[in-house]
Amino acid sequence: MRSALALIRNGLAIIRGGQLRFRLETFGLYFPAPPYRRPLWRVSPRVALLFLRQLPAYGRWVTELRDLERDGPEGWWRARWRDR
Repeated sequence: MRSALALIRNGLAIIRGGQLRFRLETFGLYFPAPPYRRPLWRVSPRVALLFLRQLPAYGRWVTELRDLERDGPEGWWRARWRDR
């Protein structure tokens, strides 16, 4: 549950920061088309499936980073042992 909330917060921060297109290109989910061509963007089904499969691990990683940033190493260890 914490991972899902962290993903939502991270997604909103990416959208507000104007990095959405960059992040989608980084993951290989966004391919800009040549000028005046349709569609404006293309999604690779294989890459989208791989991205969705990695999403829980990415959520846990974002949660750990937030705990580390907020509480330092001791807080990270406390959060890690609390989840077990």
